[in-house]
Amino acid sequence: MRFEKSISLQEELQESLAALKKPNRSTNSANSLELEILIKKEMNLHEAGGVKGELLEFVHNCLSNVVQTSVEAERAFSAAGVLGL
Repeated sequence: MRFEKSISLQEELQESLAALKKPNRSTNSANSLELEILIKKEMNLHEAGGVKGELLEFVHNCLSNVVQTSVEAERAFSAAGVLGL
């Protein structure tokens, strides 16, 4: 005999919302891998022809706006602020 737990619509909705709130590491790592592949392609194109792609241009602009400071921690903090992290 098989017993199935009957849940209400509200409980089902709450479970679905809780599942959505959990970080999906596989999606994040997949996006990170895709981004890394795109950056490598743009770097190869830049090295071959000197043309900066959209991602390399964005990174260049962000890094060129970081104010030079004497302490590594301050530089990291400034870079994080520019990148919106």
